[in-house]
Amino acid sequence: MTRRLIGVPLAPGHRRLLEVLLQDRLVARTLGGLSRMPSAQAVLRRDLGHWRRHGFGPWLFFDRASGAFAGRCGLRWRTVTGRPEVELAYAFLPAFWSRGIASEAASSVVRTAFEDLGLDHLTGFTLTTNRASQRVLEKTGFRYQSGLFHAGLPHVLYRCWPSVR
Repeated sequence: MTRRLIGVPLAPGHRRLLEVLLQDRLVARTLGGLSRMPSAQAVLRRDLGHWRRHGFGPWLFFDRASGAFAGRCGLRWRTVTGRPEVELAYAFLPAFWSRGIASEAASSVVRTAFEDLGLDHLTGFTLTTNRASQRVLEKTGFRYQSGLFHAGLPHVLYRCWPSVR
């Protein structure tokens, strides 16, 4: 799917990989903490249902050179500031941080959203403290919109349009 990554749609056999990602303490900290993390089974059920209903969802990404699982990145419908929007969401294992991997995967998914799915815009949000995730959004063409509270925590909201990229 990219120069360094292979992306595959989420599948029923990916539960263990999701467990590894969701139970990583450093990953969980970027998403609000371990106590807020849903179970891998719940995420798998939710995201497979999203694929069935909408024809898109999250992809798992693997390092092309080693085959190692790197993380996930994809699209899903969410209610954001009171309206339904398609969100770009991602999480990668710490071994793949600070290497441009998340930006590479996100760029590929954003391209799919606009070129293949014909979406008119995307939204993304992250904790106010997660500057690395904010940089991923900015590098992939997202623009800061506002602050918001999500799950009781302060976040920043970004949006992206095809013409801005």
